[in-house]
Amino acid sequence: MSLGIPTSLRQFTLDGPTPRIADHVDGAGFAVLDRLPVDRYGKDDLKNVYWILSLMIERPVAQSFDGTLLYDVTDTGKKIAVRVRGDRTNQELSMHTDYGFNFPPPYIGLLVLRTAKSGGESSVVSMETVHNEFRRRYPELLERLYRPYFWNRQGEHAPDEPITNVNPFFSFDGERLRVRVNRRLIYMGHELMERPLDERGRDAMEALYEVMSDPALQAHFTLEAGQVQYLNNWGCAHMRTEYEDYEEPEAKRHLVRIFLRDEGRPSYMG
Repeated sequence: MSLGIPTSLRQFTLDGPTPRIADHVDGAGFAVLDRLPVDRYGKDDLKNVYWILSLMIERPVAQSFDGTLLYDVTDTGKKIAVRVRGDRTNQELSMHTDYGFNFPPPYIGLLVLRTAKSGGESSVVSMETVHNEFRRRYPELLERLYRPYFWNRQGEHAPDEPITNVNPFFSFDGERLRVRVNRRLIYMGHELMERPLDERGRDAMEALYEVMSDPALQAHFTLEAGQVQYLNNWGCAHMRTEYEDYEEPEAKRHLVRIFLRDEGRPSYMG
């Protein structure tokens, strides 16, 4: 069976000024808006403006099984586990796309209400550029990334549904590459299914993370209060370093995430 693997993809560079929001499809894949006045308006007003800005891209959709549309990204004091998402901790989040285990939206947004005491630097990488570089370095492993892996669903499902989904890293419809990346969820998924990850699958995934970790392919930045980031979730992977938060609850780091998708239903199950 042919997997339709493309021979080459557009080579993006992340040099120069931060791209405009209008470039979110065919540009570098991300944009940072600077900025909403957090010192003049309360959280509810800022969220309302954020909602209106996001509607200019695509329709907001649910991003958790309970139907949440605006998701608070804060440190709960917990550590990453089978049912604890990394975005509810202060731990480093390695390169990933959002919700690869379910129906990932094409675009995601982050509104920054408050920043951490220190740390929390962001990085973004174009997965089309990574795909080209991976083909150059590891051509014998590329095909495995187009075949399925088990993904931990992090408990975001009904009690009678499977605890994992099965998806590849890459898929290509003849025009556009679609990407799902999350090493942690895949290792957890195979462990939950008691199906050890095959050696070739592990080698391909680790090689992909080696390429994604190349500093020459990444853009690094620290989001500031009031800024809004929009990201092409099908074409870019992103990460966040560990951070130290403030002790006072009212001063703690607080971001608000939104998922944007015009196709399908607005529900979590797409």
